[in-house]
Amino acid sequence: MGLLDKMNPFKGRQPGNATPTIPNTPAPQPANQPQPNSQQGPNTGPLPGNGANGSTGVRQVQHGELTLITFSGEDLLQKVEDRRNRVSFDLSGTAKFMDNFNQVWSWAGPILFALGTIGEIFLVLWERQKRQDWFTGGTIVAVSMIAEGTLLAISFTAKRLRNRADKRSSGWTDKEKHKLDVLKRFWFALAIGVAATQVAFVVAQTNPTDIGVSGVWIVAIVRSLAALVADAYTAFVSEEKPTSGELAIEQQDKETEFTKKILEQTAIEVETINAGAIKVQEVGIEAEMRQDRMNTQKEIAKMQNQAQIESMKE
Repeated sequence: MGLLDKMNPFKGRQPGNATPTIPNTPAPQPANQPQPNSQQGPNTGPLPGNGANGSTGVRQVQHGELTLITFSGEDLLQKVEDRRNRVSFDLSGTAKFMDNFNQVWSWAGPILFALGTIGEIFLVLWERQKRQDWFTGGTIVAVSMIAEGTLLAISFTAKRLRNRADKRSSGWTDKEKHKLDVLKRFWFALAIGVAATQVAFVVAQTNPTDIGVSGVWIVAIVRSLAALVADAYTAFVSEEKPTSGELAIEQQDKETEFTKKILEQTAIEVETINAGAIKVQEVGIEAEMRQDRMNTQKEIAKMQNQAQIESMKE
């Protein structure tokens, strides 16, 4: 027998030298025991938990030896509904108060401005009338109301025009832009006259002893300009309070966006957990394969050593 034949670990498997083997007879299976089927779908089931129905809503999905998690459609919808019930999509009390105050002041402010200016004009002119009777007083008030009422109407018209155009999806038309320019010219023309009457009232009715004549004029001018700026806010800046329909649509949009975010976050959570489970299995498989390779190398080394010992005995 040659040395190569002695060192051949597969010599026992050569034709003619095969060792007879006894065939393995499988043990009888119980009649009701299911047979393994590689085509069988994944096994799923709820994980135990402390919820009202004894489940956390997370379900196991068995793919071979790998266990993943998921949510059923009903559990996911219930989770979103529970989160939505704990969140308010309505305006806060402060926001509602601001909207209501802005809505009221947009018409109450200009009306008070008009009434105050009419009163100032009446006081300045009434004390200087040679004939003080009801006709004279009525004439003063009527003429003042023409200017103040027109300024008030322009402010309200400009506000309504802006709000309608701003809410339209197609935006402003050329006609609306032209109309607003015309309203602005009328407003500024009337504002100059109203400011003059307010300045006249302060100058005529204020004692300049402490602040002097120049101080009186400064107060009169600043006061009238501030009042006109406040009225201009209503005419050209203030916005109309949203309707209940607009608020409902806005709230629905917020709820839809919230639901979308919850579903996206839940998907990320499940994906992260399942990716970790797969990674753990990959690490385990890799460790098992390394162990198998080490065992194989160990067995080969033992066989080589045994062959060398046998060769040295000869």
